[in-house]
Amino acid sequence: MKTKHLTFCAIMTALGVVILFLLSLADVLSLTAILLASVCLFLTSEELGTLKALMVYITTGALAILLLPGKLTAIEYLLFGFYPVLKRLIEKTPKAVSLVLKGIYIVGATVADMLIIKFFFPQGDEELYIQIIAVVASFLWLVLYDVCYTRLARYYHFKLRTQLRIEDAKKLL
Repeated sequence: MKTKHLTFCAIMTALGVVILFLLSLADVLSLTAILLASVCLFLTSEELGTLKALMVYITTGALAILLLPGKLTAIEYLLFGFYPVLKRLIEKTPKAVSLVLKGIYIVGATVADMLIIKFFFPQGDEELYIQIIAVVASFLWLVLYDVCYTRLARYYHFKLRTQLRIEDAKKLL
């Protein structure tokens, strides 16, 4: 691995951990923290590829679990934060298959999140209808998340990269 690639990955990891830390101080902003921290993964994936984005994801998640005062945000980052890279991989399949795979991912991650919260962060038993509402809300959140990242990718590739005069980042880095 080139030194410039390693430096870029380290900066993205540090930025992701700082974003998670600052926004985890307010418990209601955990999904916002995940969305903003995963922008670092998006940039790494777009510029350096999936393998290096995976490395940033793992190190950011490990540091978040070690350093964040509220562990729930770190766990939710581990469940939902990899979506920008996963989205890029899933969208190489046909449209119908990609929609099904995205749905499976978000429902599986939401159920895993609810089970982790139930067993490791017990705050009382929730009724079944509240859990169903949470799954439906998370699916709607995925749609919004997906639209945001699609627009971010378009803006980044067609507007921002040209304004920054980045032709091929892999050559520059």
